[in-house]
Formats: sequence, structure tokens, C-alpha cells
Amino acid sequence: MKIYLVDFENVKSKGLTGIDALSENDKVIVFYSENSDTISFEMHQKVLTSSAQIQYLKVNVGGKNALDFQLATLLGYLVGRNEYSHIFVISNDKGFDFLHDFWQAKFEPAPDCTVYRTRTITAAINFAQAGKTEEHSDDNEQEEISETANAPEVTEIPTVTETAETYEQQPEPASEVQEYIEETSEEQYDEIPAEEPPQEETVQEIVQQEQQTEEEPPVKKPSRAKRKKPVTYNESLAAALKSAECSETDIKDIAQMLAISATKEEFHNLLAKEFKAHATDYYKLLRPKYLRLKALYEAENPSEKTVQEPRQQEEIQEEKPIFHDVISARLAELLAGLCTDEELKTIDELFRTVSTKQQLYIRMVKAFKKDKGCQFYNAIRGEYAELHK
Repeated sequence: MKIYLVDFENVKSKGLTGIDALSENDKVIVFYSENSDTISFEMHQKVLTSSAQIQYLKVNVGGKNALDFQLATLLGYLVGRNEYSHIFVISNDKGFDFLHDFWQAKFEPAPDCTVYRTRTITAAINFAQAGKTEEHSDDNEQEEISETANAPEVTEIPTVTETAETYEQQPEPASEVQEYIEETSEEQYDEIPAEEPPQEETVQEIVQQEQQTEEEPPVKKPSRAKRKKPVTYNESLAAALKSAECSETDIKDIAQMLAISATKEEFHNLLAKEFKAHATDYYKLLRPKYLRLKALYEAENPSEKTVQEPRQQEEIQEEKPIFHDVISARLAELLAGLCTDEELKTIDELFRTVSTKQQLYIRMVKAFKKDKGCQFYNAIRGEYAELHK
């Protein structure tokens, strides 16, 4: 009794060739999956006319070689039952040949059953009738013949024991070669002169040389000619204005302006009053170096710096609001003795932002509350129209 396990996913309808020649004692199990579940009409007719027992087994797929693993598992189960004389795997996958090797040679307690792989059912029938045990189907025979004909000759590789024997059988080197090696080695050693012990004088010289190398080399001081002289304030200013081609008198005036200015803006205003059109050119050259030039000047004139500082503090304490137009001056006269300097500044700003008396009254009441706001408003209300013009 024979059974045929068909890897339909691999051989398709062609692998069922010969199924119509099977008998009632034969059984066919077709392993198929979602990837291969169609059969040709011609092969379907042969399956219907076949006398064998035919079973279709749909296997689960989702991994590599999933069908092969399930087929091989069922094959092992069938071998263990010992009901079949031949179990054929119908597939083009040569990996199933290892099942034949396992059950026929390696696994000794295997039952009396022949496990074999062929490409078609016809090839399996021919194999069973001929009783061949070492050859595959007719198609396989042709492939093996062509492969052996084209295969290159392979030379046998000696084993480890053979190579060891060949090394042991090699003759030892001749005595003449040994004598030559000994003579050459002795000559080489004879040629090397023996070193004489160092004398006391040479040892002392070596020690002195090592001490000299370990000592750090003396640092050379720069000569007086190479020492740079410190640059003065006037020289730095003249170098900065070199590209502007200023006269000496202009440089002196600029130096004085820079010395008395407190900020860059003040310095720019002083230049604008004196040089007008050229002021911007001079300022662009000196602006990046303003702070450094101020530091040089203060370093050269420390007495002026100490004298100027208390004066600046006194000026800040005694500073009073400066009025630059008629409106500010007139408001100061009208509100003299009624408000402080800060309140006067606020009233001046409010006066310039409003357009009517009513707006002025509302803003002043909000700023100074009702009592003060009304007092300040009444003081300037009579001249609002003339001042507003």
C-alpha cells in the first residue's frame, strides 16, 4: 500500500500527473493553501477518474516553509503507524531528500518503509515498479547526468592523519647543511667586536650633557630696541583719524571734545556743532574706539578725572528743569510756588497733548486729584488760548 503526499503549493497541477493510473490500495493527500488552491480542468478530469483514495488538506500559512513543516510532521506520523510500504513526497523542493536519508540510513529503529521524493506521481510509480533505491525520477536522472558531465574534477584532500604521515616521512636535513649553518652563525658572532668599558672621563661628559638637555633653555629678554613704547592718547587719536586727513588743529579740537564728553551722543553733538558736514565721518571712525580713547585720556590725566566727578555730582543734585520754548517758560511763571519741578513737567506734557480746556481739566484732575488739579487748572486757564496758539 502506497501513499502520496503532494506539495501542491510547489508542483501545482503538473505534480498530479499519473494520478489516474493509481489503484484502490493507493492514497493521495493534497496539501494546498490560500496561495495555491486552483487546478486545471484537464487534471480535474483525471482526479475524478482515479481509483485512489484522494484527500485534500488545507494548511495554515503565515511563515516561511509553513506547508513543508506540516507535511513533514504528517510523514513522520505515517511512518510510525507502519501501514504503508512506500511514502512518496511529490515536490520540487530538494530539502525533502533529507527525510529519505534520515529514515533509510540514519535512524536505525525505523520501520520497513521507503520514504522518497519525486516531482510527479508518474515518477513515483516508475520508482516503485523498478525497485530503485538510489536514483530519483527520470527527470532527476537527466539532471544528475548533465550536472556530473559538466562538473569539474575534484581532487581528494588528504586528511589530517595523512598529512602528518607525509611530514614524518620527510628526510632530515643533510649534515652538510647543518655544518654550513653552524659556520655562518659562528662567523657572524665573531665579526661583532666586544665593547670596551666606558672610561671615567666619558661617563662624566655624558652626565653633563644629560643635565644640560634637562635644564630649560634660558628665556631671551627682548632688546630695548624691540620693546614697544606705550601709545599716548593724542597718538591713538591721530592714528584713528589718519584716513580722514585732518589737520593738527582739528585733531587737537577733537581730542578736547572727546575728553570733555560724557557719552557718545554728547561727543557726536559737539562734533556736529564744530565740523558740520564732516562730523559724521569723524564720528564713524572714532565711535568703535571711544571707550578705549577715554580710558587712555583718564589714565594720562587722573587729576582731571577726580576733579570732574564731584562737580558732576553737584550738577546732578542742583539740576533744574530747562525749558526750551515759550510755553514751558510761561507755565513755570504761572505755577511758580504752586507745584514742584516734577509736577511742572507733568503739567507741561499734559498741556501739549490736549486740544481743549475740558480735556486739560479732566487730565489734570486724574493726575493730581480734584483739589490740586483744580488749583493748577485755574492758574493757567486764563492764558490757555494764547499759549495753545
